[in-house]
This record gives sequence, structure tokens and C-alpha cells, in this order.
Amino acid sequence: MKRMKRIGGAAQVLFAALLAAGCSEKSERSPPSPAATNAAVTNMPAGKSTMQTFIEGATGKTAVDAERAAQDKIRKISAEHNKDLDEVQQ
Repeated sequence: MKRMKRIGGAAQVLFAALLAAGCSEKSERSPPSPAATNAAVTNMPAGKSTMQTFIEGATGKTAVDAERAAQDKIRKISAEHNKDLDEVQQ
């Protein structure tokens, strides 16, 4: 019996929140321009489908690729730094 009261109370709170959200004035938004829509579509890497992009993100391939790119960049910067140090020491 207590559980039924708790569920009923939660339902009342949810109903009140939905009712309050529905009482606000509608905003007059214009639909996105075709140029903006096309720009969003062109941000996807060429040759990759949405499903492939999703799978790579879910499996962590995207993160691994980003980590490898960051490591390569750090190695390049480190090599340049070491080269500069060698020039100064000579």
C-alpha cells in the first residue's frame, strides 16, 4: 500500500512538471536554413556512413585514433625541442 502511494505521488509530480512545461509561450523559431543543414552534413568525414561513425565511437576507435595523433604530435614537438637544444649547446 505504501508503494502505491509513493508511485501515485511521483506520478502527480511528473504530471505537474509536464503541465507547467506545456504552459509556456511558444517561441517563434524559423526552421534551419538549407545551408546550415548542408553544413552539418558536410562535417561528417568523407566515405564514412553514420553507422560506421557510430560504431567507431562506441568501440573506442575514435579515441584511440585521437590518442595516436596526439602522441605523434608530441613526438614531433619533442624532436623539434631536442633539435633546438642541440643547436644551443653547440
